[in-house]
Amino acid sequence: MADTLVVDLEKRFPGGPTVRAALELRATPGRVAVLFGPSGAGKTTVLRCLAGLERAERGRILFHGEPWWDAAARVDLPPQRRRVGYLFQDYALFPHLTAEQNVQYGLAHLPAAERRERSRSLFSLLRLEGLEGRGPRELSGGQQQRVALARALAIRPRLLLLDEPLSALDAPSREQLRGELRRMLRELGVPTVVVTHDRLEALALGDDLVAMEGGRVCQVGPVADVFNHPVELAVARMTGIETVLPGKVLRREEGLATVAVGPHHLTALEPSLGGDTVFVCIRAEDVTLGPPESSPTSARNRLPCTVVSLSLEGALVRVALDAGFPLVARVTRFSCEELGLAEGKPVTATFKAPSVRLVPHP
Repeated sequence: MADTLVVDLEKRFPGGPTVRAALELRATPGRVAVLFGPSGAGKTTVLRCLAGLERAERGRILFHGEPWWDAAARVDLPPQRRRVGYLFQDYALFPHLTAEQNVQYGLAHLPAAERRERSRSLFSLLRLEGLEGRGPRELSGGQQQRVALARALAIRPRLLLLDEPLSALDAPSREQLRGELRRMLRELGVPTVVVTHDRLEALALGDDLVAMEGGRVCQVGPVADVFNHPVELAVARMTGIETVLPGKVLRREEGLATVAVGPHHLTALEPSLGGDTVFVCIRAEDVTLGPPESSPTSARNRLPCTVVSLSLEGALVRVALDAGFPLVARVTRFSCEELGLAEGKPVTATFKAPSVRLVPHP
């Protein structure tokens, strides 16, 4: 159990939901786990239990084999003994203190010279030099985030906890700081748990993903595995798969499955699940559009479609299609113009067998 974080807890809220989480994560230097899911999934509750700010009714938390909390054994380490750095969603900087004073806030037990040295090294690491004397209101959103991160790191935590670290920023700042935050987390070398409901943040920040919905853990694994191979419908939807359809596996042969969906038979990789009743999930980015008379390709699935609607999404265009069932594609603006896409226009949609993900139907 060395270098792992083990969480097995049940937290009940009177008159409200119950959060149940059972998972084991690698907690090695610089590794980032993301608690991901919609609002109300229980993500922040798990984070606060890790920090010792909330207590569950049942279960245990082990960090590198050390019990931080164990309901049965009546073990409950206070937050300061866990040495956890916590970055709150709104950063929670003290408005009456300077940036340097905020960073040194948890270091009152240290001599003044050591406090200054720690804050100086963090200001350098996080590129905050020259901002030491400014108050929070004199800092940009990104600067406030880095000051709050420096304060969380000043105690030299064994585990870093970030609650929606980019949500307080405007959209351009979020986009700019995603990659920067990931770089910083790798350089800091502290195992980290991040809470987010944003798919792009989960993909950009995480090594491991814990998908949560309705107070339960749905799936745990490397980020790419969870996004590409959801094990249930809730995970498929939260990871952004827009085409989700009921289907029936007709046959399996040579590693492939033939699945009936509406009027069509689609080819998918043979699922490891045993039942024949499934949900068919197709990510919009995996659908390629071409003219009706387009020549055959290596893609096994080739469907005649009609464009239902077009929606701009930044540099991309979301294309809703009627393929005998609802299908969504996402293409560049250039491709949209080149194909002359318009409502009512016929097109051909193609996608490969590995792009058709089959999820068990409960």
